[in-house]
Amino acid sequence: MRKEQWNTDNNESFNTISEFSAVIFMKTYEVKSFTVIGKNIPDELQNVNQLNWEEYRRNGGVLTGDYSIVKLIYTVTDPICEREFMGNCITIINQELSRTKKEPLAMFPYVYDTLNPKHFHYQLEQNVTQEFTNYYVVPDEWLEEANKQQTCIFINPNGLSYDEDTRALGVTDAMFFKIPISSFEQEQGD
Repeated sequence: MRKEQWNTDNNESFNTISEFSAVIFMKTYEVKSFTVIGKNIPDELQNVNQLNWEEYRRNGGVLTGDYSIVKLIYTVTDPICEREFMGNCITIINQELSRTKKEPLAMFPYVYDTLNPKHFHYQLEQNVTQEFTNYYVVPDEWLEEANKQQTCIFINPNGLSYDEDTRALGVTDAMFFKIPISSFEQEQGD
């Protein structure tokens, strides 16, 4: 079964379904919404101490630096459930503006447990669609009108190198999924 999951000719293993969903390594990922929260730190993140909020020039419950918080809601369905799902494989990138650092400055799961260092690790139930929410702190310039097409939701379940120059043999675009955040504007408004 593991070998079959890596077979890019197997349409059940790798198949882009629509603009907002894809099957990658047998799991179905669907991005439900992308929302720019802005400078106000949501209540559920106020007491997250893993991140030094002062680094982002926090003033009370508001970021005053050149950063914003964005929220991503997505679902995952796994027909096999042979290993944990890692929620940090879904991130925000902008390769054009960030040559060396492609990740957001910070990311948080909706349910944050200060006693558990594995905040993003979840055990899925077989064939049960589960919904998750992640928050990210991103540079404001990633959200500017001129940069929305290059700022993408990026799903990389196996942490494979996305760059064509450094990819392992056999790694193809079908093993990743990128959605420009501009795709959500018609659905949700600006």
